[in-house]
This record gives sequence, C-alpha cells and structure tokens, in this order.
Amino acid sequence: MSRALALVVAFIASVVAAGAQAFALSDLVVTLAAVTESRARFTDVRTVAALGSPLERRGTLVYLRPGKLDMVVEAPVPERLSVVDGTMTIESRGATRVVDLKSQPPLLAWIEGIRATLAGDEAALRRHFEPTVSGTVERWTLVLVPRDARLRSVVARVAIAGERERIRTIEVDEVSGDRSVMTIAPVGAASK
Repeated sequence: MSRALALVVAFIASVVAAGAQAFALSDLVVTLAAVTESRARFTDVRTVAALGSPLERRGTLVYLRPGKLDMVVEAPVPERLSVVDGTMTIESRGATRVVDLKSQPPLLAWIEGIRATLAGDEAALRRHFEPTVSGTVERWTLVLVPRDARLRSVVARVAIAGERERIRTIEVDEVSGDRSVMTIAPVGAASK
C-alpha cells in the first residue's frame, strides 16, 4: 500500500472513530445550558392502576433560567404550579398551597429531573439521580434513576427525550405501576 493511500485510510478511520464516539451527559448539558428561556404546550397522560381510564391534563410550561418552572394547566381543571428554590406553589380553585418538594418524592423526581435537565445542571442530575444518556445531540434520551432510597421506593425512573435543546417527552414510571407521559411541543424559539 502506498504511503498516500495509507494516510487516506488512516484519515477515514479517524473520522469514522470520531463520529462513533458516545454521546455523553456532558455533551447534553452543554447544549441545554445555553437555553435561558423555554415556552411549550404540553399534554400529560397519567395512568393510575386504581382508575379505569387515564387522567389527562393540558396546558403550558415556562422555564426561566436559572430554575423557575411554571406549569399552567388549562384542562380539565385550571391551575397554576410554580417551582422556585425547592418549593412548589399551587394555585387552584381559588386557593393557594405551598409544598416543600422534599416531602413529596414523586413530585421531587419529576420536577428536579425537568428543572436540572432544562438548566443543563449536571451536578444536580448526578446528585439526585443515576443518569444514563443515549442517542445523539439531534435525538437523545436521558434516563434518571433516583439515588435516594426513599425516592426510589416510589419512582422507578424518569425518562426524558428530546432533540437538541428541546425536551419532547417526559415519562415517570412509579414503582406502583402508575405512569405519566408528558408530550411537549414548543410555542416559541428559545432565547440563547
């Protein structure tokens, strides 16, 4: 084999090897951390073993860096959930309630998984979960398994899938067999 041909083969092999490198959590969080604001419409379908049919909610989600997350449910019952600094404020049916998320393991897993993912906060993801990433930056899946035994006794896993800086679905599988699947569609371009 000529020297020139050997160099071409070596170059092609290095390009193929570079393209085959695994997409890592660090790659994903860099992409997500660039987003300062995100607005989306959602449909959340919750399957509860004790109920005959799934429960469905629809509305909007708003994320503002560094960690404010608002969920405005339009149907079936209007309500607003706002998360800031580990506290969730719920406004529904004329009443306001404040919840410390540490006292609600399923909510904590769902919300911290979303918040830390949106923020590109690798440290928080690793602190609360055992994260596993698959795919590429174009189409990725992040599976979060709770580290805390109390939380793990309620939530089996949270799976978040997306494309580039956008989250498209969030699935929460509970140990009881209950499950929620949220489908998310952007309503405006994210600010960077």
